[in-house]
Amino acid sequence: MTTASSTLLGRPVWYQLMTSDTGAAETIYKNVVGWTAA
Repeated sequence: MTTASSTLLGRPVWYQLMTSDTGAAETIYKNVVGWTAA
C-alpha cells in the first residue's frame, strides 16, 4: 500500500456531478458556493 505524501484536506477529490438537470445544478452551485461550470 502506498502512503500519501500530502493531505487532501480542503481539496476537492470528486469532480463529477451525477444529475439529469445540469442547468439547475449549475445554478445551485453558482448561488450557494460561487462555483462556475467549466
